[in-house]
Amino acid sequence: MDKWYWDTSAFLKLYCPESDSAKYIELATQSEGLLLSSQILEIEFYYALQQKQVRGEITPNEANTSFGQFSKDIQNKYFELIPFSQTVTKNACTLWELCSQKPKPTLRSLDGLHLATATMMQCKFLVTAVTRMQKIAVRAGMIIPEICYS
Repeated sequence: MDKWYWDTSAFLKLYCPESDSAKYIELATQSEGLLLSSQILEIEFYYALQQKQVRGEITPNEANTSFGQFSKDIQNKYFELIPFSQTVTKNACTLWELCSQKPKPTLRSLDGLHLATATMMQCKFLVTAVTRMQKIAVRAGMIIPEICYS
C-alpha cells in the first residue's frame, strides 16, 4: 500500500477554501493508501489558521471550525500523525546534504522535519504546495502529484 505524506500547506487546502482546494480534496478522498504527516502538523496547522485570521482571509469562527474539524479527523484516524523522534532529527540532518547539491534550494527547518518524517516512513508521494520541499523530495526519490505544481 502506498504511503502519501501531506504537509501543512496541503492540509490547509482540505480545511480552508482556496482556489485549488477541490483538487486536494479529491486527491485525499481518492488516494489509495495511508495519509501521513508529522505530529508537528497540529501546531503548524493551528498557527497557519491564526495567521489566515490575522490577514483577514478567514473569520475567527472559520478558524475555530476548521481546527475543530481537523481535531475530529485526527481522533477518527482519517490520517496518521507520526511522532517526532531522534530518528526524524537525524534524517533531517541527512536531508540537508541533498540541499547542498546545485542548484541549492533553501529548506526551512519545519519543512526539513516534514521531509525527514516522510522519508523515514518510506512515503512514495509528497503532497505539498511548497516549491522548495518539492525539489528536495524529488531528489530524495519521492513523487509529487501533478496538482501540487499548479
